Amino acid sequence: MKKTLLWLLWMLPVSHALSFQEIQKAGTIRIGTEGAFRPFNYFEGKKLTGFEIDVAEALAKHMNLKVQWVPQSFDSLLIGLNQNRYDFVIASHGITAERQKAVDFTDPHYCTGGLIVSKPGGPKTAKDLLGKLVSVQVGTSYLDNVRKVAGVKD
Repeated sequence: MKKTLLWLLWMLPVSHALSFQEIQKAGTIRIGTEGAFRPFNYFEGKKLTGFEIDVAEALAKHMNLKVQWVPQSFDSLLIGLNQNRYDFVIASHGITAERQKAVDFTDPHYCTGGLIVSKPGGPKTAKDLLGKLVSVQVGTSYLDNVRKVAGVKD
């Protein structure tokens, strides 16, 4: 079974990867996700919700499996996947050559790009970011991309 992207609670003990047949026999699939990326995966109180949560729950239901969610910080998701802490990850990862060396990707379930969010009158284009301090989430392809913009401080 291809490993997809989802996140896991970092403090859980490392476990071995299961084959799809073993997952079916157990009746539960372990899915890693972040839980901090509205509207895709986030917590409402203690319950995970969002578009990606709905997609994964629907897939599990189609396969007659229960879901064991394993929340994990975004920058640890692929590490946890390679440590077999969950069976797959669903958490809006950009597909990069480096990541493709480490994990298998399914076809994207949606496509998007980055955007600049600023106060009224603030920067609107990459050129406007010259000399500005820019914040992005660690471990994302957005961090790699913002570092390519000349004159940006990160």
